[in-house]
Parts: sequence; structure tokens; C-alpha cells
Amino acid sequence: MTRFWEDRKDRVMEVEVALKTRQEAAAYLRVGIRKLDMIAADGTIPRVKIGKRTLFKVVDLNDYIRAHTETSQEDADAVAARIMS
Repeated sequence: MTRFWEDRKDRVMEVEVALKTRQEAAAYLRVGIRKLDMIAADGTIPRVKIGKRTLFKVVDLNDYIRAHTETSQEDADAVAARIMS
């Protein structure tokens, strides 16, 4: 019985952490709330609306970071070399 509740508690905590408020999402991206709102308004980062609350999935925030991460040509060449070998 205890194991069931421990497993369930962990899953609930994962769901809670998977969503961030506007303030938390802006801090996570290290941008202002207005900038986050502009990014979300054009659909670049999907929003979750629950009543009046606007939330953001951590997965979507991480995808945004990955999509906007710049790599140097040396880094790209090194990755390509590892893939090809």
C-alpha cells in the first residue's frame, strides 16, 4: 500500500513541476514577462490556459531553448564527425 501512494505522489509532483506560471517561465528563460508574452502571442511557445491562469509546459520551454541555441561551426563539425565515425 505504501508503495502505491509513493508512486502516485511522485507522479503528481512531476505534473506540478511540468507546468510553470508566466513569472516562472520568464525566469526560466531569463527574459521579462512582456518578452515571454510576445513570444507566446506569436505561437512560438504554446500556452496552457486554465481559467484566467496562463501556464507553460517545461517541455515547450526546453524546446524553445534548443531551437534558439547557437553552436559554433567547430561544435557542429565535431558533432558531425562523431556521428560519421
